[in-house]
Amino acid sequence: MHNLNFSHPFLNKLIAYKDLNCLVYKDKTYSYLELLLEVEKYIGQLNNLKGIIGILGDYNLKSIALLLACIEKRLIVAPFLKLKNQDFKELEDKIYEGQIDYLYDEGRFIPYQSKQLKHNLIYTLQNHSSSGLILFSSGSTGKPKAMVHNLDVILNVYQGKKPKVMNIVLFLMFDHIGGLNTLFNVLGMGACGIALEDRKNIEALAQNIQKYQVSLLPASPSLLNLILMSGVKEKYDLNSLKLITYGTEKMSDSLLNRLKLEFPKVRFHQTFGTSEVGIAQTKTKDNMIKLEGMAYKIINNELYLKSKTQSLGYLNADNSVFDEEGYFATGDL
Repeated sequence: MHNLNFSHPFLNKLIAYKDLNCLVYKDKTYSYLELLLEVEKYIGQLNNLKGIIGILGDYNLKSIALLLACIEKRLIVAPFLKLKNQDFKELEDKIYEGQIDYLYDEGRFIPYQSKQLKHNLIYTLQNHSSSGLILFSSGSTGKPKAMVHNLDVILNVYQGKKPKVMNIVLFLMFDHIGGLNTLFNVLGMGACGIALEDRKNIEALAQNIQKYQVSLLPASPSLLNLILMSGVKEKYDLNSLKLITYGTEKMSDSLLNRLKLEFPKVRFHQTFGTSEVGIAQTKTKDNMIKLEGMAYKIINNELYLKSKTQSLGYLNADNSVFDEEGYFATGDL
């Protein structure tokens, strides 16, 4: 019997799930044991690499295994979504702004060994032997901002998750805080993630929900609207769905009411998050929304947020959006 042993508590937690399914990718099912054996292979490869690792991938076994191996080795990792029509200029910009040393793509570690001196936030994580995560803002307002997180702090949230065998769609992106939140939730519970090859293919999504008896669907309001408009509910059995979480954009009351009519047995739950502060569950009472696990204040009609899982700061932008108390100015209200 293979003797698995990891020094990171989050990876050690996964050993108990070794006989369970952890991932369905391109209709192939993988167990937690297969995932962890793949993690061990990557740990061996990472022994010779120092610095920040970029992963060009998606929710496939190798990308997830490498992400976990970087966590075990207390490295800083930056996930990038691999696309059919990759914008290599944008990718190169992010590699530079994120101070990436190696980019993993299709089984190879491509050295970039960024020449610039590393940001103090990077040195702080490395000096404390903490695993780190670099995410990028959408870049809709100029160049993408590279923000760095202490990944050990984020993983603490999922460490206490109770085991729950269920199938969950991995819809939100691999390089998005919401997508990683779903992935870590899946792994923390010993659940199984159902990966989608084409996130815009509503028919394939419905087929997967029916085929794999998916009970949790994290989605965006626009995806949920497409599900209603496409008529897939009439073609496929979606009765396995118990919970739909939604965030990333505003949900109109009319859409939510239509969804509740179409899916009367499903609970709908709003999440709120930004790459800077992480993901929070919301509680609604008397038309007021409370963000769980997040402190907030309002100054001059601007919402300031603070959470345990928030970013340490930007690598390539002004950090004055984080005030002296550590609150992040969202620019929203």
